[in-house]
Amino acid sequence: MPLRNYSNIIVRREVREELEKLREELGVRDFSDLLALLVAKYREYTSITSKLVEHLTSISSKVDELLTRVSSIATSNSSSLESKQYATQSSKRITAWDILKRDKITCASSIKAKNPARIIESLFEKGAVRIDLGRDVCVVYPEFWWRFWDTLDKLKTPNDEENLKEIKDEKMKWLYSTLRREGIIVLDSTRKPPVWTFNKQVEIPEKAFEVEEGGGTSGGDKASQGEAEESYEPEELYR
Repeated sequence: MPLRNYSNIIVRREVREELEKLREELGVRDFSDLLALLVAKYREYTSITSKLVEHLTSISSKVDELLTRVSSIATSNSSSLESKQYATQSSKRITAWDILKRDKITCASSIKAKNPARIIESLFEKGAVRIDLGRDVCVVYPEFWWRFWDTLDKLKTPNDEENLKEIKDEKMKWLYSTLRREGIIVLDSTRKPPVWTFNKQVEIPEKAFEVEEGGGTSGGDKASQGEAEESYEPEELYR
């Protein structure tokens, strides 16, 4: 029968052996004092842990707040820079040749300026390749035209489906499909090896042959006076 204010605790043998070793290491008199010490240390540990968690949570919150402020400042500065860049770009007028250089292909049907025919003619005079589609007239940036022709030269079959798989550039795909549909380009299989040819619906001005290394053309640098050199906002020139 346990003594007054004491009670029996049943533990496994290996647990008792470990407690005995710990009691001896700590110099504690008996198991009762050892258990009291362990309980006290556990409560001290949980109290410290709780304070640490609370402190870390506070630090994390402050870090998040700081990151949010930094992000907000960065976004604000970025927006301000973009606005300045847009304002600078918007203040610059753009020529029809600039747009042709960017878009590679321009058709009269897409021009909403007063005189599309004059713009097409001026671009042709500056070096753009002109293609008469009957119901529409398009011009092609010369450097892009030669790249298209180099691509075409590698195709040795009249099978359009196979050729379109080989052509990677989407604008070249459109140009190929349009020229084939209108019968403007054909593969001359009587020649060995077969060679692509085009008819009089394609007009290549002399300046188109003046393509400089690096993609520039003298047509863009030595532009003649005319509608093509008049400046526009992009939305003013095209639909």
